[in-house]
Formats: sequence, C-alpha cells, structure tokens
Amino acid sequence: MNFADNSGDYDHLEELNESDFEIVDNQPDVMGWDILDTHKNKIGEVSELLFNAETRKVRYIILDTESNDVGLDDGRIIIPIDIADFDLDNDIVKLPGVSTTTLEYMPLYERGRVIIRKQMMISAVHWISLNAMHQ
Repeated sequence: MNFADNSGDYDHLEELNESDFEIVDNQPDVMGWDILDTHKNKIGEVSELLFNAETRKVRYIILDTESNDVGLDDGRIIIPIDIADFDLDNDIVKLPGVSTTTLEYMPLYERGRVIIRKQMMISAVHWISLNAMHQ
C-alpha cells in the first residue's frame, strides 16, 4: 500500500483494517499514532486508513477524537492524507494549517459512506487549510 499522490482516484475506497491489504514495507504503519493540529494539540489518533483498492493508494486518515486534549466531541473525522505530515521519529501525524475550528467543518466518517458531497466538502476544507499554511 502506497501513500497518496495528488491524482483523483477517490472511487472504490476501502478501510485498510477490513481488507486483505497491508502497508508495504517501506511505508510507515500509522495506525494508533497521535494526531496533532497546527498548534501542536493532540486532537486524536489514527484509527483507520481509507484507500483505493485499484490504485492501492491511501486517500484518507480516519481521525478518532476520543482521546484528545482540546475538548473535541468523540467522533471519527475524515482527513485527506495529503495534508498530513508524518513525524517518523516520534510516531506522530501533524496537520499543519488544521485547527480545532477547521475540524468542526470536516465531515464525520460513516463506514461505507464517502460520497460526492462529502468529498467536495473535504476538498473545500483542504483548500482552505493549504491557503492558511502558505500565508
């Protein structure tokens, strides 16, 4: 399983844990890693990866907010993989440009329900996050 590039193959998404696939040897297994927002607050952990089975590319991290340090409600949020930075030395996923306010606009993950409207919402929030990082 490879991590994503910027191509648009978002159809046929599957959960890694529910599939017969696994992370390839030269890629980090980020399951269970802490996720930090732009202010270095722990906002949760990686609970799942969504990938395209045809291209074998990870597209989304599923953020589980159950164990966070900022008072977020419990839930699972879809995070585009290409906005994440991976701190391989400390087993941490960093989300530069993403704050707790940004997370409030991200769609909650419902197994098997990544639909066009949610993808458009994710793309809009992703675009806002990228612009915030470059200002």
